[in-house]
Amino acid sequence: MKLVKVISLIIFFTLSINANDMDALSKELVNPIGMKWKLNNFVEVDKVSGDATSENSTSSIWNMQPVMPIMMGSSGYTLMNRPSLPIYINKPVLKNINNQNIHVNDISGIGDLTLQSSIGKMPKTSWGSYMWGGGLGITLPTASKDELGTGKYSAGPTGMLVGFTQNYTFGFVAAHEWSFAGDSDRKNVNQSVFQPLYYMQLGGGWQIGDNPQWKLNWGQPTGEKYNIPIGLGLFKTMKISGSPWRFGLTPRYYIKSNERFGSKWGMNFTITKVIQSPFKM
Repeated sequence: MKLVKVISLIIFFTLSINANDMDALSKELVNPIGMKWKLNNFVEVDKVSGDATSENSTSSIWNMQPVMPIMMGSSGYTLMNRPSLPIYINKPVLKNINNQNIHVNDISGIGDLTLQSSIGKMPKTSWGSYMWGGGLGITLPTASKDELGTGKYSAGPTGMLVGFTQNYTFGFVAAHEWSFAGDSDRKNVNQSVFQPLYYMQLGGGWQIGDNPQWKLNWGQPTGEKYNIPIGLGLFKTMKISGSPWRFGLTPRYYIKSNERFGSKWGMNFTITKVIQSPFKM
């Protein structure tokens, strides 16, 4: 009986340590300048409709985002590199047939590649810690089809401010880009992106929260400028064969989107794999 009690205590403390480790890791994985190298995979499936047509459709996008932080010596600063490449599994676009009937045409392919590099720091406070950072983003016209990209080279500033307490992570990442080169027949880019970030720890590597992207396209008419989803997802960080992974499922509702033809609600699937850094941390 004593042996059973001892084994039970060992198992209990082992699970507690693992749970605490997963909690710390789950917070690290939502930190925009965290020191873990990782490969984010976001699959967004949205229901799309609008005033332009009575047809409804579904949009499916797979966004690959490696995150590659580099510690800048003993200064306490981190150089954060985040390329992002959207792969359109299915994108519904409007086609005008004979200048009369508008139909939905589904296309697929690769979108424009965005590269963001930021420098930031994470000071400690009496209530926890916070991180701030700023840098530059650039978008390259890598789309495989005109409908999947802007046809422009764009660039602009990025900034972030995020706070961390024992159980909460909250803040934002923001960026703005203007086009400076590219296809002269395409519209100029003048777009802001604001990404709120809010998570609550539930224990054992579980979290609830979201970090949706809010977009404001200044060059579009009023009814087509905004794309503002809100969501609340459930996430779990765990180890599989000794390697950390993070999985999440987030339903989202668009409080504002393209009235002519835009997303109304959707589901986001998150799969994050921690990868080995080639640099000594």
